[in-house]
Formats: sequence, C-alpha cells, structure tokens
Amino acid sequence: MKKTQGKRLLAIMLFVAMIGAMLSFLPIPAAKAAADVVYDTFDDYDSDYDRQGRKGGIYAQIETWGSSAGTHVAEAGDPVGTAEGKSLRLKQTSNAMFIAWGKGMKAASALNQEGARYVKVSVRNLSPEARDLGIIVTDILQPTVDSFVSAGNTTPDEGQEHWQIGWNQPIVLENSDGIKSVVKSVNGSYITVPQGFEGTLSMPLDAEYLVNPDWWLQEDHDYKNGVLDLERVFMVSFFMPARTDGITFEDPETWSVFEVDNAIFCSDDSVEKFIEENGGSADEAVKSVVKAKEGSGFEVDYGQLTITIAEGTTKNVFTEGFDLSESVNITVKDTYGFVVSESNSVLESDMIAEFTKGIDKYTFRIVVAKEVEKGDDAKRNGCNSEIGTSAIIVGGYAVFAAGALLLLRRRTNREE
Repeated sequence: MKKTQGKRLLAIMLFVAMIGAMLSFLPIPAAKAAADVVYDTFDDYDSDYDRQGRKGGIYAQIETWGSSAGTHVAEAGDPVGTAEGKSLRLKQTSNAMFIAWGKGMKAASALNQEGARYVKVSVRNLSPEARDLGIIVTDILQPTVDSFVSAGNTTPDEGQEHWQIGWNQPIVLENSDGIKSVVKSVNGSYITVPQGFEGTLSMPLDAEYLVNPDWWLQEDHDYKNGVLDLERVFMVSFFMPARTDGITFEDPETWSVFEVDNAIFCSDDSVEKFIEENGGSADEAVKSVVKAKEGSGFEVDYGQLTITIAEGTTKNVFTEGFDLSESVNITVKDTYGFVVSESNSVLESDMIAEFTKGIDKYTFRIVVAKEVEKGDDAKRNGCNSEIGTSAIIVGGYAVFAAGALLLLRRRTNREE
C-alpha cells in the first residue's frame, strides 16, 4: 500500500514539474494602470496649495522657480479640446528656458500609474508661429510618498527623477479633426508644435524613448535608479527651451505661448502601433541637410543623432567635412553650451553641432572615437536576460522532473 502511494506521489510531482515548465513560457500580463483617468486637470492652480503650503500659490511657484525666475508667466487659460474648467497658460517672455513644474500629486490614486504606456496632454499653440514644447514626467522615492501623511498642506518633493523624450524620438500629434502625425525630437528633448495647433500630444513611456535631462544628470543624485517608476508618478510638467532669436518682453508677438490641459496616462497600445506604422519623416529631412563628405572619416548616426570623429579633429576640419548647401550653417558648441569660435579648437566628446537651414535646426552630439575595447563576456555571448531566466527556470524543472523519474524507476526495479 505504501509503495503504491509513493508511486502516485512521484507521478504527481512529475506532472506538476512538467506543467510548471510549460507555464514558465507563458507571458505574464502587465499590471493595469489607473489609466485613462485625467491625472492633472490644471483647474485648481489658482486655488490649491503649492508645494510650500501657500494656498493659491501654484502660478507664482511656476513663475519663480529656477534660474529664470520672474521672467515668464503662468496663469489660467481657456479649456483645450473636450476639457472643462481652466487650462494652464504658459508664456515664455524671455530667451531663457522656461520649466513649468506641475503642482505635485499626493493622492495614491494619482501617484500609481503602473501599466501606462503613454501620457497624453491637450495643447493649444497661441504663439504667432510654430514653437517648441517638451513634456517632463517625474517620479519620486517611496520614503517621500510615506512622508505625505505628516506633511500637511506642504508636498515634500525629495528624491525626484525626471524623464523626457530623447533625441530623434517620436511623439504623436492629433489635431482637433482627429488627424494624427508623428513628429520627432530632432533638436533636443522637445518637438516643434505647428502654428495654431489645437489637439493632443502623446509621449510614449517605454524606456527606449525616454532620457533624463542633462542638467539633472549633472547634479549627480545618488538616489537615481534609471527607471521611470510609474507606480509613483509625482507630476507632469512642461518646458520651452532657450531661444536665440530674440524675445522682447514688450512685444508679445515674439513670445512663445501655450495652453496645456488634461494630462492623462493611457494603457492602450494605439500610440506604439501608430509610431510603428508611420515612423515619421524626420529621418529623411535630416539626411537631406546633414551629409558627410565621402572620405571625411565621419560616421553620422541618424538614429541616435551622433557624429563620430577621430581624435584631434578641429572645428575647421569638422565643418569642412560636410557637403552642405549654401543655405545651411553649422554652429559648434562646447559642453557648457558656448559657441566654439576658434577654427583650430580641438573638438571633444559631448560637444554639440547644430545644422541650421532656415527655421529648421538639427542638433547632433559629437563623439570622439576611442580605441575599441574588448566587450565583456556577457556581450560576446549575446545573453538575453529574459531568455536566460526562462532557460534557468525550465532547466530547474527539467532536473526536478528527471530526478523524480529516476527515483520512480529505482522503486519499480526494487519491487520487481
């Protein structure tokens, strides 16, 4: 009787092991987001508490934050699209970059956006021509979330990690008529919004599309983990890059003006599919302007927007190495953003080359080629973490099953 029970037990163990091996190959469904719910309506920016606990102080907080404090305007605007209430109207009234930080969220329902695949914002361009606009999504540390309970009307914002679209990455625009288009960030972590545009901007949230801002990376925070933690989304913010074409505070026709409304985190895959199917035409536009001469030795990567050059390359050699039309100008800037004026200056990695043709500008990062080092064993082996993990799991189940089968055969032999 005991021998029979032992056989049954081993048979059950073998069956469970086989089922486990098969299940290890099945995809695990992603967690659903608190998605498709408006994350920030911007309606209460004139009445809610700012992060310092001042009631009705959010507009003032936006205007006085950072190095350009007091040079820009934030105020209530008209609703955009199907939104109701108020929008957030932003006016860039000087050449300085304008970062309009959101108010910061404390409610658990707002913080947790796990499973979201893109963030969609309603936008109206009130500028007299096409202007640049970027979106920033910020997450925070769990200890900061835990401190909200005792924070009262203030909103602690320690441990922020900021994310924005990377260079030459896509954002989907949809106008008020429902017509969609892919626009790429060919000048930086922002896109150019057409004059008179009213509709939505959708920024994908997959890691391949996003980067941390350079200025934030230079602060070298030890808490950064290099991952957008969607379960702790603190705020959605906006920025307009610095301009060099001359903004005059007394002349509103020179300002950049946007109204933004209803930031929504969405969990469907419509944006990813549209990007895959349409891709955007920016690559061809860049290639028609930025063309390295044959024999220059320069390697132009239109996907990553980088130009690889040899060590010792001077500015003069660099500018002479491109086949440019008369209407294209090259400006080289150092790592601090200052123009490199000396023709014999030796270029370094992370300098910037700007190719300007009329109102179009394409920005490339300079990479100085180094001696190629041997890759580590992991890279040479071409290991894939997901496949490797599955193989380990399946291997474990297989060993377990083999052991159970061997033990069963031994017991059978003994009985015989």
